[in-house]
Amino acid sequence: MYNFKHGNVLRIFLALILLGIFIFLFLQNIPGVGSILLLVALVLITAFSTYHYNIMEGLVISIGLAYTIIVVSVYAYWTSSVHLGYLKPLVIIFAAYLATNLYKYILSFIGDMNLKNKAASEASTGLFTQRYLELKLEAEFDKAHKRNTVLSLMFIEVDGGANEAAFLIKKYSRSYDFIARYDRECFCIVLPRVKEKQAMLYAKKLRKAAEKVSKIKLNIGIVNFPDTQIKSWQELLECAKLAMHKAKEDNAIHVYRNH
Repeated sequence: MYNFKHGNVLRIFLALILLGIFIFLFLQNIPGVGSILLLVALVLITAFSTYHYNIMEGLVISIGLAYTIIVVSVYAYWTSSVHLGYLKPLVIIFAAYLATNLYKYILSFIGDMNLKNKAASEASTGLFTQRYLELKLEAEFDKAHKRNTVLSLMFIEVDGGANEAAFLIKKYSRSYDFIARYDRECFCIVLPRVKEKQAMLYAKKLRKAAEKVSKIKLNIGIVNFPDTQIKSWQELLECAKLAMHKAKEDNAIHVYRNH
């Protein structure tokens, strides 16, 4: 299985190498090709550092890079009398940050559109079908694996009216939560970038709402990646089912563990 810790170390190591190139070029004040390499290095540092994070986290990283540029510029000015050229490097950093996020979300949008062309939603409830769930879960698992991000999956079995539960789940969920019917009495909710604690709070809210609004009982199992040693989206789904069955036995929300 991919080693996430080593992946993070590699990213930091490469970013430091690129930053070292920048500092060398800046202090040496190399014109022409050196200036082009400087801008390329800045673009690579920014894109490489922000691609795996959401918009706000990427912005914080970009601001940190910009602050580093300013500090190095001041140091270079006082030690080597190098001309202070703040504007161009800072513009490059934030342009690369915006371009990276634009590229990332365009790919995500295209991927979602492709999925929607392959599957449909239920006419009665508006929830996505099991086929669409499988496609979405496969895509999100691959994305989480490649980008070292978290992914949670909730598997819900309903004791009571399934269609009534479907509308209740939609009502108490967020507009961007991916909710699909798994079979007649079961539902799945795919939660990209949602950690176990957040998924648990979400599950408690749904269960409490179901008990308060009607006599429906929701048996909810939760599984999180990469907290568990799961290697495929199929295994993620099966573990969520196991967690749901355990929740049904204990009459409580259950989180899947490897042990």
